[in-house]
Amino acid sequence: VRFFGSTNLLQWTALGDFGPAGATGGQWECPDLFALPPDIGSKELKWVLIVNVNPGGVQGGSATQYFVGKFDGHTFTSENPASTTLWADWGKDFYAAVSWFNSPPGDPRKYWIGWFGNWEYAADEPTAPQRGAMTIPRTVMLRHEPEGTRLVQAPVTYIALLHGTEMSMKDREIGSVNTDIRKEGFRGHELDIDVAFAPNGAKEFGVLVHQGAKERTVVGVSGGKLFIDRTQSGDVGFSPKFPGRQSAPLAPSKVVRLHILLDRSSVEVFANDGQIVMSDRVFPSAASDGLEFFANRPEARIATLRMWKMRSAWPPSAGPQTVQ
Repeated sequence: VRFFGSTNLLQWTALGDFGPAGATGGQWECPDLFALPPDIGSKELKWVLIVNVNPGGVQGGSATQYFVGKFDGHTFTSENPASTTLWADWGKDFYAAVSWFNSPPGDPRKYWIGWFGNWEYAADEPTAPQRGAMTIPRTVMLRHEPEGTRLVQAPVTYIALLHGTEMSMKDREIGSVNTDIRKEGFRGHELDIDVAFAPNGAKEFGVLVHQGAKERTVVGVSGGKLFIDRTQSGDVGFSPKFPGRQSAPLAPSKVVRLHILLDRSSVEVFANDGQIVMSDRVFPSAASDGLEFFANRPEARIATLRMWKMRSAWPPSAGPQTVQ
């Protein structure tokens, strides 16, 4: 790794075979190295090396790659073969995460927050007077999976302090859930949605968010993959690199849990307790605040659902905000 003056940028050099060609190519930014137990309560520690790459991301442009292994104080050694490429977030807009711990003092959990953007179009995003955003702060953990030790994430528990009106259901047909949503007028741009689907043979299912007459963002599962489709999400014409459908492999299970956090211009998805995470910016119109669940087979059901409207994190004394 080679430093370039005061730019704080890192450039890949031939110091080892960390992955397939191009996986760690381009510019490296905001590297991080920290130790975590591979499971809650474990006394063992494994080291995680974070590398933010640009370009070369999983969806194009910038993204956050990581390695799990050992560190002896001088050398980090990955425990995975060179053909294994691990991504912290499979969306288009998660980069340059900054981590911390022991805050508040005595809290043993590891947290980080990512820059919510992609260098392919960051300078063209249709916002004013500011441009740019940060993700929800997240708890970062390691977990043993069949394929090896992997990074998992969850929104910080403190977001519950912002929960407002709640709507919850259990073991319901998707059509009846949508009927109750319309009846209750449950909608909004700022929502916390925690839903568990029982597919029962359905090959595609999920939820439409930021929905309007001609706009919608689709979060779903299809063919063993988690996806976000933002081709009709609102303003998509400011860059040809922005519209699209991002996907990530998702291990099959009888119940699929999606924890989805919505803000005025963002979608963050934590699938199966943070096994796969996807983060995308979206720019819907103010009227596109609807919500609707879907599946391609009527047998699909919603096993559990809890949703909250979210209050602003800004104190009332801060006055009106200009964030779009």
